[in-house]
Amino acid sequence: MINLQTIHMLTSGGKIDSDIYKGMLELIEPVKKGKYQAYDVFTVVDDKHEDEAGEGNLVFVHVNEPFTYEAQTLEELEEEDKVTVIKYADLVKQD
Repeated sequence: MINLQTIHMLTSGGKIDSDIYKGMLELIEPVKKGKYQAYDVFTVVDDKHEDEAGEGNLVFVHVNEPFTYEAQTLEELEEEDKVTVIKYADLVKQD
């Protein structure tokens, strides 16, 4: 259920507080090697991100079509058409 709520909050275009973003992402399963189906979600740690507003360093990933995770970097995931990567900074830019 948290997966659906997170998808809704991150894609609805509304404002989301940094600590709510962090808390929701902490409830989602971290990425594991293996196959994912469309509409699956997982989180990835962004080691290069510095926490500026309490948002943490987790990044939300939504699977658009069947996809196999084989330890791709965050940068590689951002270039992958089969997934959508949403960072807190991307949400702040919408304002």
